[in-house]
Amino acid sequence: MTDAPELLPCPFCGGEGEMVEAKEAGPQAYVICCKKCLCSSRVIFALMDAVANDLISAWNTRTNLIPAMLAEARAKGIREAAEIAREYDADSGCMDCADTANILRGILALLDQPAGDRHE
Repeated sequence: MTDAPELLPCPFCGGEGEMVEAKEAGPQAYVICCKKCLCSSRVIFALMDAVANDLISAWNTRTNLIPAMLAEARAKGIREAAEIAREYDADSGCMDCADTANILRGILALLDQPAGDRHE
């Protein structure tokens, strides 16, 4: 494993990963496992080849979906709040409600823009 590439931190928690034998999967089965959150790479069977490079490559190229999932959930919550404010504003005609609805409409307009067009 001397020529193996550097093992990057866990893409989910930033913890340290290590190559371990996945005995439950069968003989000569290996994974990279995070020491902190215990997530792991796919299992690779050694058979006749060294597995370190393949495992490290699989571990290092995973994407972190958590920020995208959080952003999607946040946007969904804002959209739902804007819809409630819009309905409430239409029913009440209240000035304060209209101001709130206008602010939320502005937020909705920003959310509808492609990410590259936003000025954050």
